Amino acid sequence: MGEIIFLGLVIGIIFYELTDISPGGIVVPGIIAYYLYDPARIAMTIAVGVASYIIVRWLSRYLILYGKRKFALHIIIAVALGFLLSVLTESFELNVLDIPLIGYIIPGIIGHEIGKQGIVKTLVALCIVVLMTGLVVLVL
Repeated sequence: MGEIIFLGLVIGIIFYELTDISPGGIVVPGIIAYYLYDPARIAMTIAVGVASYIIVRWLSRYLILYGKRKFALHIIIAVALGFLLSVLTESFELNVLDIPLIGYIIPGIIGHEIGKQGIVKTLVALCIVVLMTGLVVLVL
């Protein structure tokens, strides 16, 4: 796993330097590339990241949010959403939602990056870097 994360980190930095678009954070592409065999898990993680972004954007109407405070709120909301999803799936036996997230921090980082540069740029960059990392791993 460490090699894939390192490879995703290197490819992500190169991608950022060439395009000036962040692929969802520094470690996110490598960690997501590690889970390429489980697309439902990746989709749920990205969905929670987008939900985190939407909630923080809504809260920013009522709170003064910027910098580290905003980043921390993205992480807290992503953790809360992940916990809520796990409780709901266990309590109501919802097999449709029984898809674990890729960690609790990763969706928060994705949400924060979406807030900084937009949903399309972030998710397209993330997909490109994750696929490039996956292809390099397949070749090696």
